[in-house]
Amino acid sequence: MSKPQMTRRMSFSDNTTGAALMSGAALAFVLNDFLMKLVFDELSVVQGVFVRGMMVCPLLVVVCWYNQQLVVRLSAQDRGLVFWRTVLEIAITFLFLLALSKLSLAHVTAVLQAVPLILTAIAALVLNEQVGLRRWAAVCAGFIGVMFVIKPGLDGFSIFSLSVLAAAAFIAVRDILTRRLSTQTPSLFVGLVTAAAITIAGGLATTQSGWHPPSVTSWLLMGGAALAIPAAYVLSIATMRVGDVSFVTPFRYTAIVFATILSSVMTGHLPDLLSLIGTALVIAAGLYCLHREHLQNTA
Repeated sequence: MSKPQMTRRMSFSDNTTGAALMSGAALAFVLNDFLMKLVFDELSVVQGVFVRGMMVCPLLVVVCWYNQQLVVRLSAQDRGLVFWRTVLEIAITFLFLLALSKLSLAHVTAVLQAVPLILTAIAALVLNEQVGLRRWAAVCAGFIGVMFVIKPGLDGFSIFSLSVLAAAAFIAVRDILTRRLSTQTPSLFVGLVTAAAITIAGGLATTQSGWHPPSVTSWLLMGGAALAIPAAYVLSIATMRVGDVSFVTPFRYTAIVFATILSSVMTGHLPDLLSLIGTALVIAAGLYCLHREHLQNTA
């Protein structure tokens, strides 16, 4: 009698911890975006990426060295996967941050939540995974929600909405490549390679766009972002090791709540009704796809 009760208590505790970690990761990512958006009022996107990267990379080097993952021998397959994953990460970073510099934080965060829907579509169309009619209906409903947010053909439409939508599509492809990495390839090492490549790309682009001396405020903002990104990464890794995935994963959508609050603080107003309806559709569709995938995996 006591053993099942203890198991239930431990399971509840693990799920609660996992939910807290996932929410913490979402908050850290949103804080990074919020701080970088403030930086873009003064600096170009490429310079902001370069300076932030110069702060992040030494932190990751120390963490990799501490975990004995600074020098790693990769298999030929993993080298190819890491290379293409890094190329995608560079594109994702600049597409997303370009959109972030022009659009509200709540807007870009809402569109980015389409990633699980895009993953479902790619799994069905490219990887030949079995996706039922109900999941396809959820994907379609979610993309209708995305259209409500970006408003093509209406006065509120911005071409930069397509930039963040492209970033979401690349994130989905990146996640598929990441899943194919062998377990012998440490996540921290992949993160360091990615951060270094993005920083180099930002530095090369800055030589063409020109250097603007950052103010003290911008240095502080980028320093905060440089701390938020590794924190988000560590919390994301920890999340996958605690609690049930089906319980913990939906808490990724707390990013919408955090982004809406911070965006309203920044702009002084909430998203319009059409955007709120679209965001709700995207979240509902994503949660339903996660639910159906969980049922399929446990059947």
